Amino acid sequence: MSRRWTGRTQAWSTQDFSTNDGWSKDERTVLILDLVQLAEPDWAPYGVGVADPSLSELGQAHAERLGQAYAEHRVTRFYVSPLARACETVALVAERLG
Repeated sequence: MSRRWTGRTQAWSTQDFSTNDGWSKDERTVLILDLVQLAEPDWAPYGVGVADPSLSELGQAHAERLGQAYAEHRVTRFYVSPLARACETVALVAERLG
C-alpha cells in the first residue's frame, strides 16, 4: 500500500499502487528522492544578508549528521544547487559516505 496526496477532501488516501507484473520486490528498482534543505549559512545567526554564504559551524555539523543518516543507505547520486553552502553540504555528506 502506498499513501499519496489526493488534493481533495481527505489529506491522504490509501491506495494499492502495486502491480501484478511477475516481478518480485527484490527484482524491482526503487527510486527514493530526498529533498534536503540547505544547512545553515554562515550569516544566518547574525541576520546579515550575503549573496552566496558558506556553511556555519552548525550547518557543517548538520551536514555531517545527514551523512551519518545516509550511511545506512545506498546513495548513487546527488543533484545539487551551485550555491556554495549546497556544494559544501553535499561534499560533507559524500565524505561521510566514503
